Amino acid sequence: MLKVLIFVLSLLQICFCEKLYNKYKVYDIRVKNENQLLKLKNLDTFEGEARELDFLSLHNNVNDVVKLVVKPEEQNYIEDFFKLNSLDFKIVSENIQDVIDKERDEVSMLSKRKSDVITFDRYYRYEDINKYLDNLANSYPDNVKVKTAGKSFEGRDIKYITITNGDGKSKNSIFIDGGIHAREWIAPAAALYIINQLVDSQSTFSKLLDKVDFVIQPLVNPDGYEFTHNFYRLWRKTRSRSSAFQCRGSDANRNYDFHWSEVGASNNACAETYHGPTAFSENESQISRDIIDEVKGNCKFFLTFHSYGNYLIYPNGYTKDLPENWMDNEEVAQAGAEAISKATGTKYTVGSTSNVLYLASGSSTDYALGVGKIPIAICMELTGGGYFGFDLPASEIEKTVKETLIGVEAMVETVARKYN
Repeated sequence: MLKVLIFVLSLLQICFCEKLYNKYKVYDIRVKNENQLLKLKNLDTFEGEARELDFLSLHNNVNDVVKLVVKPEEQNYIEDFFKLNSLDFKIVSENIQDVIDKERDEVSMLSKRKSDVITFDRYYRYEDINKYLDNLANSYPDNVKVKTAGKSFEGRDIKYITITNGDGKSKNSIFIDGGIHAREWIAPAAALYIINQLVDSQSTFSKLLDKVDFVIQPLVNPDGYEFTHNFYRLWRKTRSRSSAFQCRGSDANRNYDFHWSEVGASNNACAETYHGPTAFSENESQISRDIIDEVKGNCKFFLTFHSYGNYLIYPNGYTKDLPENWMDNEEVAQAGAEAISKATGTKYTVGSTSNVLYLASGSSTDYALGVGKIPIAICMELTGGGYFGFDLPASEIEKTVKETLIGVEAMVETVARKYN
């Protein structure tokens, strides 16, 4: 009987997920003081009741606008909460499904345009990304190696690529990943663009291979990524099953075994920042850990792509205390920010995660520095766009990834100079 019930519930999920956001509202909330900010941060478990809320933006700064997505059955409660706590708010969307449908139509149209080469006018799916990596390994056997590091919760191969200049010499390495948060589509696109430019002998960026090797994992969380394409566009987490049957997945970027579950991560299995039942409970964070373990020693720079907000942030996330080598991280991040600003005028904010954004324990950057002993560990929150910030239009991909490359090149040059 239980198996039948699970099967029926699975069918219901398949049937109804695609219209999950009907009548979901988006609120903009103006935070006027620290007390209001703290209450918002604890809203998902306010009055001891676990609530399924989705903050599209929630930072450390008073006077910032906080974006919050709320499902229909929570809206009356949330609006009463705002009024009770004197929070200024406005409804900026009465039904976000309309926005999601429009983006889905655009993605569907672009996917019908066939091309034998990768282009940056569309978002590629999981199978296309892996096919691209395998094609590169076949085309450049002396320079490119692709490995399957493991499988996701739903059984998808998770691959990473190593790119060298083929001279066989031992060099320091750079480890880049993207797509740990499913809805941040521009992150895997940026990682793919880095790969694309490294194998292009005409690119000035590829000349960096004379100084360092690159290890790149373009899609950390393929289950979540595919889920955002097929069902929930704003899904953030993995797709594992937790103890709470009605809520799936964990925030893989709160799941690393370094100050796990201490601050800035939720115990609520339905929350977007749920840290998971145990440290490294997620296949996806385990695989990232294993790659870090493999490259540590030679690896001098871990860079993880996220969106959105234009930040270059480094440890610590679990405390406002800075790591011993924070000045080295600051130097590298500033090099990236200055290069982008000079080339395009886009401004990136630089600093530690906890001081610039928020406290967040169990993150990949904290783990890479604290356990992996990779001296430079930076999270690059890319430029946002679209309606939610995460839904950057396909027409803006190329501009964004080219701008990202400018910052990455400057940071890698700085790291190579410091550690070679």
